[in-house]
Amino acid sequence: NQGFATTTATAVLNSMCLAVSAIPEGLPAISTIAVALGIERIIKEDIIIKKVSALETLGKTTVICADKTGIITKNSMYLDRIFDGENTVIVEDAVLNEKGMTILRLASSCSTLNNDATENSIKKACTEHCNITAEELDNLYPRVEMIPFDPVRKTTTSINMINGKPYAIIKGATESLADKFNNIGADVLLKINEDFAADALRVVCIGIKPLDAIPSNPSVQSIENDLTFVGLIGLNDPLRIPTIDAIKLGDIAGIRTVMITGDNLTTAKAVSRRAGILKDNFEAVTGAEIEKMTDEELKTNIGKYAVFARVTPNDKLRIIAAFRAAGEIVTITGDNFKDVQALASADIGCAMGKLGTDVIRANADIIIKNSYFDSIVNAIKESRGLFANIQKSVLYLLACNIAEILFYLVMLAVLKKPPISAVQLLWINLLTDCAPVIAIATAKAEDSVMRKHPTALGGRIFETGAVIDVALQSLYISAITAFAFIFGYKTKDYTYAMTMAFSTLALTEIFHAFNLRASESILNGHFGFNDFLFISSLLLIFIVIFLCLTPAGFVFGLTRLAFKHLLISLLLSVSVIVFSEFLKLLKKVQKG
Repeated sequence: NQGFATTTATAVLNSMCLAVSAIPEGLPAISTIAVALGIERIIKEDIIIKKVSALETLGKTTVICADKTGIITKNSMYLDRIFDGENTVIVEDAVLNEKGMTILRLASSCSTLNNDATENSIKKACTEHCNITAEELDNLYPRVEMIPFDPVRKTTTSINMINGKPYAIIKGATESLADKFNNIGADVLLKINEDFAADALRVVCIGIKPLDAIPSNPSVQSIENDLTFVGLIGLNDPLRIPTIDAIKLGDIAGIRTVMITGDNLTTAKAVSRRAGILKDNFEAVTGAEIEKMTDEELKTNIGKYAVFARVTPNDKLRIIAAFRAAGEIVTITGDNFKDVQALASADIGCAMGKLGTDVIRANADIIIKNSYFDSIVNAIKESRGLFANIQKSVLYLLACNIAEILFYLVMLAVLKKPPISAVQLLWINLLTDCAPVIAIATAKAEDSVMRKHPTALGGRIFETGAVIDVALQSLYISAITAFAFIFGYKTKDYTYAMTMAFSTLALTEIFHAFNLRASESILNGHFGFNDFLFISSLLLIFIVIFLCLTPAGFVFGLTRLAFKHLLISLLLSVSVIVFSEFLKLLKKVQKG
């Protein structure tokens, strides 16, 4: 009875240890730590993640719908040229004449928006070229009434007092105003407008109309017709070089960047070509053309468009819906209250913090504080890296745990008794489930994550290739551990064999962490001599060697190994790196 009880207790203890080895119980905590550290890295990129769930979706982005001004471009517009009805003046090469200064004064006096890049650049140009202060400019032509900007008519009207008489100053898109002037032909004006736009300039058209009296309730119908043309203003907003690089990286990563702007089509096409968005196999389309399409037609054609110009808020909603209906994961940028619905309808709503209003930030999934496009791509990289690290952590734990179980069960079936004790198995599990897996899960995102296409929503965490890798790695680790056991058994005795198996299995799992940390070869500079994995691995290797070379191992049922036999265990363990490198090379050859 006593022998039966002892055998039963041993069997139960060994079964419990096997269960502990099989279940990666530390994974939930490790995943939480990985996400927390990943968010910390993202915050350093001036990005605020408002919803943790958005972090996963962000990494699966396939389309980024970006505004032009301040996101693709620098948002540092400056006056490039002016057309006064007769001549075009390149501002950099000449001093403005009275006509040019009058155009700037009128355009500045028609400013109705605060913190708007276009308005601010016109005001700045006026103070610089007209020798006037900002305070003097505000009081130059006092405003008495206004008709706010409307994205449909693309025009703003301000009624100001000029020399004691009321005048309507009209500012807007040339296409909307060209046929309303009484002193210049629409075809002439549109030709100049196209020339400006072809040089990637934002074009603002200025007109004026004298009024008999100050209207108490000004209307578009009564004011915005029979106008006198004053001039065209061409504003240049240079591209950000990091933005161009980020768009190229997005292309490699399978992420399309499309531009959605209220700008003129020609301007949008010129800017997008320079940025690398509008390529030869893509087209540009206007909001007016989109309005003529049914939702089904837009869905069918959405894949061929890279630029959407002169769009309205409703157009944006239809564009997002079409992309999503086509199976794309959409991240969209927004910076004003008109974009709130668009941000809500996209998979990821991205508020541009430097440009955005409070309402847009409140309704976004993430906030880009610096308003840089490349920060969005960096956030996508970190998101993908987090997912990849957690995936690698699971693969590491599975490979090690399956190897432990496989070695244990096979040797148990052959020897009719455990090849390693329960306490030794638990100690190995403690070594490998802590520092190495934490180091893998919390590592920075590899550059290689941006050389892969996004994982589809609802996709499998493991590909078939990863499952095969785990199976082969587990078989190899269990095989070299079994070899070490047999070698130790033939060399001395059963306890010596258990110690050889313990040292080989523990050291192999430590070295195997380096294989899983990098998806590419560690020979490509992925070893890292001063990071957490390397330092912690040195400490763990020291502990294993200490237990196997000193009497301290007796506590765990180990015996002292001869140094040359420990060296054999070490060489067997290091061979797992060679084996893994062979598997990586084989996969690389198969791919290309």
